[in-house]
Amino acid sequence: MWPDRGAGSSPTLPSGRECYAWRPFSSRRTSPDVERAEQAILSAIRIHQEFGSRPELARSYVTYARLLRRWNRADEASRYRGEALDMFREMGMARDLAETEREPSGLA
Repeated sequence: MWPDRGAGSSPTLPSGRECYAWRPFSSRRTSPDVERAEQAILSAIRIHQEFGSRPELARSYVTYARLLRRWNRADEASRYRGEALDMFREMGMARDLAETEREPSGLA
């Protein structure tokens, strides 16, 4: 599941840099790589949940919502977008909130 750390290394959570690498990777995936893109963004979501990094978790929800919308999964997209909007409001993240509110909530 986590990137290989070499022989003799103990299984640990990825470093901060590795955590933030999953979300952009997933957003660059094209249709044929739907499964890999979904695995990547879900890994980012899981990592941010474990670390408690709420701003990045909310941004990952937005990325996932965009992908779901692209994959014609509007109900799921709406749910993740709504969760991100709620989190941005709670954290007072006005810029992220405004950017996400400008995006379409249904199918693209």
